[in-house]
Amino acid sequence: QTLELVAAARAKYPRTPILVGGGVTAENFGEATRTADGAIVSTSMKESGSAVGRFVPEKVRAFMTAARKVGRAAG
Repeated sequence: QTLELVAAARAKYPRTPILVGGGVTAENFGEATRTADGAIVSTSMKESGSAVGRFVPEKVRAFMTAARKVGRAAG
């Protein structure tokens, strides 16, 4: 649902920078950044699955691997 809202905002405001503020994971990062200009992430990399708690190194590595793939494809 978040990405649908971002796509609608992008269509309505094509020159306005858009950041996705939630719901971004390693699995959907590429799709999110094709529509938005960036993303604020943390919950998907936490052991608690909420804004508080410790980061899980394996989740952070998986997310960064996905982000680098998107960056290389765009570059």
